[in-house]
Amino acid sequence: MADIVSLLLLLLTLGHLASFTSGSRYGCTTPQYLEGGLEDQVIDCTLPDEYYGIYWYDKSDTATNDAIVSYQDGNRDGLGYRSGKVNITSDGLLQIKLVTVEHEHEYEVLVINKDQIESEKFIVSVIVYVKPLQEDPNIDVCHGKPNCLASVSKDTSISCSVEGARPVSTVQWFEKTQFDETLLKSSYSDTSVNFTFSSFALTNVTFSGNNFKMLICKSFNQAPSIVNGTATVLLEISQPQYSLVFSNTESGHENTQIALECTNSEQSVLLWKRKRDMEYETIAYRMNNLSVVTMEDYKLSSSGSLVITALKVHHGGEYACFYEPFEHHNYKGVTLNVDVPPHEGKDSSTVKMWIIICIVIFSGMLIVSLVFYIRHRRQKTKGYSDKLQRTRNMEEAENIFNNAKETWNKGGALAMTDEVSQSTVNLDIGTDPPHETNEIHTMSTFGKTTTDGEKASSSDFATTGILDEETKDGFEETSSTINGEQYPFEASNEAGFQDVRPNDIADEIKDIDQPHDVLTLGSDIMILMDNAIKSYTWEGKLVKKYQKEGFKPFAGAAYEGKLYVTDKESKCIVTFDNNLNRLNEFGNDHLAEPGGITVCAGKGFLLVLNGRNVENAGISVFKLDGTYVKDFGSRELSDPWYIKCNYRNELLVSDNGNKKMKTFDIETEKLIDSFSTNLDGTPMHCRGISVDQENNIYVALRAPGYRSQMECIIKYNAQGFQLQKYLESPPPNQTFKNFWKSMPLGHHIDSIAEDVLSVGRKSEGLSFARGLHFIERWDEQYLMIVDAGNKRVSILEITSRNKMDF
Repeated sequence: MADIVSLLLLLLTLGHLASFTSGSRYGCTTPQYLEGGLEDQVIDCTLPDEYYGIYWYDKSDTATNDAIVSYQDGNRDGLGYRSGKVNITSDGLLQIKLVTVEHEHEYEVLVINKDQIESEKFIVSVIVYVKPLQEDPNIDVCHGKPNCLASVSKDTSISCSVEGARPVSTVQWFEKTQFDETLLKSSYSDTSVNFTFSSFALTNVTFSGNNFKMLICKSFNQAPSIVNGTATVLLEISQPQYSLVFSNTESGHENTQIALECTNSEQSVLLWKRKRDMEYETIAYRMNNLSVVTMEDYKLSSSGSLVITALKVHHGGEYACFYEPFEHHNYKGVTLNVDVPPHEGKDSSTVKMWIIICIVIFSGMLIVSLVFYIRHRRQKTKGYSDKLQRTRNMEEAENIFNNAKETWNKGGALAMTDEVSQSTVNLDIGTDPPHETNEIHTMSTFGKTTTDGEKASSSDFATTGILDEETKDGFEETSSTINGEQYPFEASNEAGFQDVRPNDIADEIKDIDQPHDVLTLGSDIMILMDNAIKSYTWEGKLVKKYQKEGFKPFAGAAYEGKLYVTDKESKCIVTFDNNLNRLNEFGNDHLAEPGGITVCAGKGFLLVLNGRNVENAGISVFKLDGTYVKDFGSRELSDPWYIKCNYRNELLVSDNGNKKMKTFDIETEKLIDSFSTNLDGTPMHCRGISVDQENNIYVALRAPGYRSQMECIIKYNAQGFQLQKYLESPPPNQTFKNFWKSMPLGHHIDSIAEDVLSVGRKSEGLSFARGLHFIERWDEQYLMIVDAGNKRVSILEITSRNKMDF
């Protein structure tokens, strides 16, 4: 039988046996695209259900005619199968264990029918593809943003590129005009690095009689799974010459809202400028789905109107809106006048100031007069007959004071009450010398003795005596039973906890196994980790704990005394109260791979990242009671990690797979902005994120790879411009350490250099940073960082807002 099969295979190789005709329902689609770096990728073919044997051959291997893998009588064999590089499914399909560029060639599959007489042979071509570093082309003057406004010289050149793709992409420049997009003459080049390609297109730009040009860069790739990207830039000449007519006038009252309309027609691209002296400064612009406002006082509405929410005198002036088609010099000029009511003017403010001053002076005089009147009445009715009597009473008062002080020092504050209440002390300021008055004041301060001759009441001392007991009432020591165990903690009143700054705030909370996220709930710091949630004080003391084996919390959000946590194990959202008592869970029917979670309080929604791949990743929306609402963001995200709601009720998502920060409008459910998280030319994964009251974004970045990689925390403004860098890792001194090691006797010098360089170094650098949490408390700003590789949560004080750290 084996000889017959061998002879049959030889005849088939020589082409002596028939193949299926072109009308056969069996075969393989060619070419087929497999993504490089992925495991267990299958070459898809339609093969007969019944067969004697299936044999796959590598047509590029001319050294042997042996099959790389075969499937016959339920047995698998072949050179590639034995090496562990390929496999064959029970359907006869070729499975590649790890796709590399070495698999990019033609394959032949031979199917021998069950009667071992007929056979079919199919050839399929495999192309290995690699997605580019960023989805949209990169325009050099846009610095990683897919849409931007750029100021350039009158005659200049700009470049567009797609980097790190395979097969090579085609990049082209177009100029957008009123009616179409015109292909521009460009120079093209390609480079190859590590089996991937970078494509470049350079075009020259000349301004003639116009201040604006809109250019579009488009990328094309033959691989179906690589998105053909688009990037747009609105170019403005660096020193424009405007001759504008401001024929429209708008007026508004101070402190009211006003909207300056641009045009009646809907515009995808427009630009607002304001005239200051003889120059025009950009206030806001819109390009496609991207809206950018450069000044805090202004907003850009969906219709393109410029909105001023609280009109002030300094907003008055001349405004111009430019819109498409720019080659026709389309614009609208508006003069804005601000009406100031008379009672709100400068003169009114001056009158108000004088009225306040007069009231303060009159009140002071009244108080002084009242004090003198009281003193006069006391001297008239309660004076002593002679100085000897006053001296005796002073000596008696001094003895009581000394006894009370001694009792207090022994811890018996309550004992003073009995002794003082049994003595009648009639003291009066009268005409006593100054030193006597001071002694009486000291006595009354310590012993609550009154200065009108009345005996001090025991209740005055009771407040002092139980001071420690009252202090404890707000933080009563109690316990909570969790999983059958008791954990002591300090119970805080969530509705109004005493938010007093601790004397010693911890720099870090250490010895945490696999931490994932950090946030604050009331006065406590909540840390999510494998199998547990733990609550700490700001000094780093463990006060509460929830623990359950198999519990895999990924991220958390706090709102109105509740903690909402995504559990990757049970694929749901779990809720807790502020004492970490588990309340309920929901979302099981809608969540496949829950990740980041946030609450948009202004909308009353709970938003959860769900899924990892482009095909299934999105944003799930729930009401705060757990009711499912909807999903959106499909095919916009790849391996998203964390989500936050900023103070404009916009959603910020760290799109880790695409190495971008993305912003969604929660109302329209549209992607409205995105920016690349590249750092100094290095593509960086983005993980943990947080946002402050000024809508600045804090992002944990990490270079791709599994070993020690560059990591840091970057602070961006709302438009994606880098403001500050924190905790760069490996630390800068690592460069000096490597320098010593490279020298002769470097290993001996390194041990000394390490001691020297470690002086003043606070801690290790970051290692697999995850969740971030920004909080402003006690007039100070803090950033909490989950540093998983170092098993800790770092607490950084970042009060200084203007320091540039690059």
